[in-house]
Amino acid sequence: MARKETTFIRQYMNTLPKDRLFWYKIPDHSHTGMKPCDVVGCLDGKFFAWEFKYHDTLAAFSYSKVTTNQVESLLHIKAAGGEARIFLGVKLSLTVEEAARRGFKSRFTQFVKSWDIDEYIALAKTSKSLSILEELNGRAR
Repeated sequence: MARKETTFIRQYMNTLPKDRLFWYKIPDHSHTGMKPCDVVGCLDGKFFAWEFKYHDTLAAFSYSKVTTNQVESLLHIKAAGGEARIFLGVKLSLTVEEAARRGFKSRFTQFVKSWDIDEYIALAKTSKSLSILEELNGRAR
């Protein structure tokens, strides 16, 4: 999953204006300890720290996938004046039958959802997971 998440991060970051952006992907090495987030950078003069998650199934996305360390780090960054967000990239490849059964026009779908760290914490307190199906049903097919 790490490779897919890294690909998602690069694809997303490439959608942002390169002339007003600096970013650095913190490496995923086990010997670096608990990293605070996936990406740090500056966009339009504002420091940011972003955590990315990648999801490729219809199963619900568990809010617990963001670690306590990551949440605490993002809260500290926000308190210091930076932007702290969590991004969820969803990319699904359904069978033709599954897509038809669910009423989707295409068997391929993808979307990106993001939350400010405070929004994420509030959601995690009220629910254990995000229903990918409900999210898809709420979007234009």
